[in-house]
Amino acid sequence: MSGRIRYIVCGLVRDIDVWRRQRGLSPRDVIPVSTTQGGQALRGLSGRFELVVLESWSQATPDTRSWVDANLAVLRRVGHLPGEAILTRHDDGTVTVDHADPLIRVTRKLLDAAEPWAWNGETLTLDTAGTYRYRELRPDPLDDRVLIFERIHP
Repeated sequence: MSGRIRYIVCGLVRDIDVWRRQRGLSPRDVIPVSTTQGGQALRGLSGRFELVVLESWSQATPDTRSWVDANLAVLRRVGHLPGEAILTRHDDGTVTVDHADPLIRVTRKLLDAAEPWAWNGETLTLDTAGTYRYRELRPDPLDDRVLIFERIHP
């Protein structure tokens, strides 16, 4: 896995270009997803990405947004884009996982409040059975309050 982070940026073309230049990124580091032709940019991607949604993305047509959302879901499922985890805490105190993507974003505040069995400073365990374990991959380059975790496969 390369240490280079690439960005999928959704918005108006001119806004995407301004965002890229403000951060000193090359065009190779940014996958632009425009409000009119967003879906074409997401075909056949591989590697690791961060998602950036600019304010101008609200101007995208409903069809474009729907198509892009479906493709982003695929990228999350295969681990190319950080996703989410959905947990259930049961009355008996056990925690189970309803859904967990291969890469997840976790706030530092949540880690600070985690129970000892869930976060030991190195491994994040989502369920009390210990099936869903993650290791810290990197800080989120867009938000220093968030860390990116990668699932550890037994």
